[in-house]
Amino acid sequence: PLDSEKTFKLALMWYLGEKLDECTTPSMPELGEQKFTLSDGTTRTLSDVQIKNAAAIMTSAQKIKGVNERALTIMFMAALVESGLKNYANKNIAASLTYPHDAVGSDHDSVGFWQMRQHWATPYGDMSKLMNVDYQVSAILGGPDGPNYPSPRGIFDIRDWETRPMGEVAQAVEVSAFPDRYEKQQDLATQLV
Repeated sequence: PLDSEKTFKLALMWYLGEKLDECTTPSMPELGEQKFTLSDGTTRTLSDVQIKNAAAIMTSAQKIKGVNERALTIMFMAALVESGLKNYANKNIAASLTYPHDAVGSDHDSVGFWQMRQHWATPYGDMSKLMNVDYQVSAILGGPDGPNYPSPRGIFDIRDWETRPMGEVAQAVEVSAFPDRYEKQQDLATQLV
């Protein structure tokens, strides 16, 4: 079985260029539909598309300075709520339909995993950015090196993001009309990380 904490630490060490005494290749689970048993005993199943998207998000996020397990968890909490880990195009934004996507929505001008609005991209509404996983991850994490600094803000831009409840941080970024939804995804998001 995969030890997520050990795998994260090993990946972080490799990323930072630290030398290891021994180099082993951890066994990774096959990508495909995955079942997760939550702390309340219920089971959640994520499709192969959702799992592949989670892997792409994780791969992209690990390239960004300052990313840690907490930031990844908050990021996944928000993606689970906003898109169910699907990269959404929007039928109201024709250009979004020309890029690879997993689903089509119609909420205002929101696209992507985190339902980003057109003002998240410079120049305004650049779908080549808003539909791209690397750009989306960089934007949702934010911070001084993020593409939107200082606004719209990402996780790293939220004051005390390292200590505040994770659901509050996700809400501070997403500014949802339903702020309690993020916290409900923390268990699954933790397991994804």
